[in-house]
Amino acid sequence: MPVQLNEKRPFQRFVHTPDEKSELKSKGFTTVNSSNVSAVAKDKADLVIRFHGGATYSYAGKGNLFTNMIAAASKGKWVWRFLIRPNATYEKIGNVDIKDDIPSRDMMVDDKRDKPQADISTMFPIESMGLLETMALGNLAKDLGTIASLFLVSSINGTSLN
Repeated sequence: MPVQLNEKRPFQRFVHTPDEKSELKSKGFTTVNSSNVSAVAKDKADLVIRFHGGATYSYAGKGNLFTNMIAAASKGKWVWRFLIRPNATYEKIGNVDIKDDIPSRDMMVDDKRDKPQADISTMFPIESMGLLETMALGNLAKDLGTIASLFLVSSINGTSLN
């Protein structure tokens, strides 16, 4: 299991054990000390980042940044500054698991670009559907998108359409 470093910093970094380093190296990764990022690799022109917990992403055309990533004092800040904020193209390529890993530190989970679209039927209580039916029958809305927008605004504002 990665070991938490005893440092005076807001986000505690982890370091891999020698066995974990060896295992990740055999898979092409260079391990790093970070609170979020576990290891980094270069695959042709792409940069591959493994987060603690195993989630692994490939950033297309960013392989030239491998050395910069390794040299960064804060790997997580580097990911935000040079990959997430500039909207770098990426793809989750799976999980690279190691025995007894720490819980997921996947930085991409909260990324709005990676979130599935919400299902309106699970967003609103069943009592709201009466209004939906009334609006549709009364021809007050031309499509489900308009109706969904009304419910979403109501939900965000904390008001009720009933």
